[in-house]
Amino acid sequence: MVSNKWNEVASQVIKIKQAVKYYQEMEKVYLDELKVLSDHTSCRNENYIFEIATRPGPVDYSKIPQLSGVSLEPYRKAPVDYCTLKETAKLPEGMETL
Repeated sequence: MVSNKWNEVASQVIKIKQAVKYYQEMEKVYLDELKVLSDHTSCRNENYIFEIATRPGPVDYSKIPQLSGVSLEPYRKAPVDYCTLKETAKLPEGMETL
């Protein structure tokens, strides 16, 4: 059975996730504005260093013919544990969960 404390902590996690998403979106907006203000070039002043860089995209291993049929599992690093939390759809007042 899920306790009230569990629900409280889960609620806090959801609030944090929403705040992180908001601030990541705002960071992108402001970085884009800095890019325009700096004429799309890296720059610096006494307070900040602004760098614009390009990194290569990920490798699409399915496009490498020599790897067709080759299992890449032996080359994987150790598994990484992670947790996710999503909100369930809110039921109308008076309806019960199964």
